[in-house]
Amino acid sequence: MIKVETYLENVVPSQSTRLSAIRILSNQAMADMNPFVPFKEGNLRQAVSLSLDGKEIIYNMPYASKRFYTPARKYTTPGTTHRWDLAAQARYQSSWQRVYTKALGL
Repeated sequence: MIKVETYLENVVPSQSTRLSAIRILSNQAMADMNPFVPFKEGNLRQAVSLSLDGKEIIYNMPYASKRFYTPARKYTTPGTTHRWDLAAQARYQSSWQRVYTKALGL
């Protein structure tokens, strides 16, 4: 019998691999957040992009900040909410960890 031990904490992915993994994770998070983003006419959901380094998801509408930080009395689309990042994180955190680990090649 042969026992092989792996020490993944000693594996250091390259800078380009980490950047790629961040972009892959951010794209997945953006897709997973989409159902929680308030939807009246769909403009806010469509006006979303990633920063160049992939570390930020940017909603490019003048009212995005208000929708994100201020709870509404009533949302027109069921399942939507302010702080859609936290709603998605509560549901998809473990999935995001798997996506990032896979993207790093670990």
